[in-house]
Amino acid sequence: MVRQSLDAEMRHWALLAVGALALGGLMALSLALLRTPVVQDLLPAGYFRMALVVHVVFTVVLWYLAVLGLMATWAASGLAEDGVAVRGPAVGALAVRGAALSLPVMAVPVMAGWGVPILNNYVPVGAHPAFFAGLVLFLVCIALPVGRLLASMPRPMEGASFGVAAAGIIYLVALWCFLLAWRQLPPGLEDEPHYEALFWGGGHILQFVNTALMLVAWQVVGERLHAVPPLPQVWFRRVLALLVTVAFGGPVLYLLLEAGDARLVTGFTELYRYGLIVQPAVMMVALAWALVRRGVPCGRPAGAGLVLSLLLFAVGGVLGYFMGQGDTRTTGHYHAVIGGVTLAFMVFVIEVVLPRLGRPLAGRRWPLACIWAYGVGQLLHAVGLWLAGTGGVARKTAGADQALSSPLEVGAMVVMGGGAVLAVFGGVTFVVLALGKLAPSKPLLEL
Repeated sequence: MVRQSLDAEMRHWALLAVGALALGGLMALSLALLRTPVVQDLLPAGYFRMALVVHVVFTVVLWYLAVLGLMATWAASGLAEDGVAVRGPAVGALAVRGAALSLPVMAVPVMAGWGVPILNNYVPVGAHPAFFAGLVLFLVCIALPVGRLLASMPRPMEGASFGVAAAGIIYLVALWCFLLAWRQLPPGLEDEPHYEALFWGGGHILQFVNTALMLVAWQVVGERLHAVPPLPQVWFRRVLALLVTVAFGGPVLYLLLEAGDARLVTGFTELYRYGLIVQPAVMMVALAWALVRRGVPCGRPAGAGLVLSLLLFAVGGVLGYFMGQGDTRTTGHYHAVIGGVTLAFMVFVIEVVLPRLGRPLAGRRWPLACIWAYGVGQLLHAVGLWLAGTGGVARKTAGADQALSSPLEVGAMVVMGGGAVLAVFGGVTFVVLALGKLAPSKPLLEL
């Protein structure tokens, strides 16, 4: 009975995650069009900042954290299947209802122009009370299935459940950083400096959460593909334990320095730059070796997804060491990285979640099409942005404000726009396929 309840909850977390990705992807297409020569003149420039807030929040915050809720519920369902007593099954139903409610509460004020869109890093905001109420509600709702999983985990923890639990612990560390920053905010800050200081530290720690979830997806899908996990379980636990250990450097920085201190900005940058190398590198080498040694079945969604996710994340990581100041090289770096993470989650839904729910996709043509389109499109998108940045094209600009003056800049942004359209096609195809299978047999409010 508990497992059936958890599986129903899992379906709703998947619906929530895919829905957030759908809205964020729609905004991504409009942003790409606003940056593409000729096409940029057909859309109002004032729309750019609002669309950028919704795009980033829904695709880089809500989609990823909804996947954390999904994976925490999936791991809890696996524990229940193994006979472990999972505590508080009603907690998850409450959490997914609250998280679903928070999405329109955040999106409507921004798109209606009720609040000023602030383009700070990591968690851009619409400065309106409704937006913040929705954001706080969502963050709390994600913590509920995480807490339930941690309370139910047997000792010692094993396998993929250990990885999800590690991601959950890091998420709680990120919330701790947000709270510490909020309590330490210096008076007098307004708009972007205020929210930059508030979300800077916790936003960096959320990247550790995303990385941990991606490693779980690689490990689980890789095991489904080859019947053997890419990384031996003992090393998998060590890699995730190291991620957790480094993430605790975030609260330590806040205990040593005040929010808004320039040294704190540098400290989190260095924590991210040097503390998030070894763990994904070990997993990337293991996954690449497994694919080479045991075969790369690119005609299967799992094989194509792992290869493209690995490639995107690797390219993004390399580009991260060749960034400029305030130009689109930074944007190119993180679009490649988040593309690799997103692709890992897409494959996890296709290969793990849908079969677990008894709703696997029929055939391979369309799943493969969405994976290849998203992977190749996101690669072109990221490389185009990075090349444009070498010519000095500024971040967070669109239309005439980009001041495209050289053939390199124009050509790079055309490549960026074409890649974005291809990636959006892949994303839309995935959304349609997933929603078609996840459509609940009963309304969300009856969960």
